[in-house]
Amino acid sequence: MLGVFTPDGTYSAFGDSYGLDESPTLVGAAPKDLFLTATPAVDLSGGTATGTQPLRFADHAMHDLRIGYHSDTHVRTDVGWRLRHAGDNAHPPQRSARLGPPAYQRPST
Repeated sequence: MLGVFTPDGTYSAFGDSYGLDESPTLVGAAPKDLFLTATPAVDLSGGTATGTQPLRFADHAMHDLRIGYHSDTHVRTDVGWRLRHAGDNAHPPQRSARLGPPAYQRPST
């Protein structure tokens, strides 16, 4: 996965930015139900490109749903296009009222 980034590539999530050395930890902690929900809007300008697309992910155990945007910055290199930055900007979790509280907050029976 790291081969798609430039050597100085970064990733950001929830307002924090991370270097590629932290990537394995971030991937392990990422929600497993992540969907990029539309075709990205791409702006191409010479040797750089930026893209944005909506995202949605859910934590099924907690019944949390987040929506937001995924954005990338790409640069043209000698070996082709590479990511310089990738990031997610998700809104705070939203819980469906019909689901009630998450299991850990429900009274035991």
